[in-house]
Amino acid sequence: MSDAGLKQGVADEGGYWPSFKSNGQGLNFLVKAIEGAGLTPGSDAAISLDIAATDFWRDGQYHLATDNRVVDSDGLS
Repeated sequence: MSDAGLKQGVADEGGYWPSFKSNGQGLNFLVKAIEGAGLTPGSDAAISLDIAATDFWRDGQYHLATDNRVVDSDGLS
């Protein structure tokens, strides 16, 4: 993350939080990191997300602030 010039810090639980422009950018960054380690994404390594979805659930929809979008549960898949 430092090489890419992305701001980062440590969250309450001890995990890092980078500042990506979109959720897709964050996932692309993870794939590049896996490849940079000499591994094949989806074969040698996989990405699993543990999302605290209740933090962005309001009025029957998910509000994705980073992407400036509002989606229903189908939109998250």
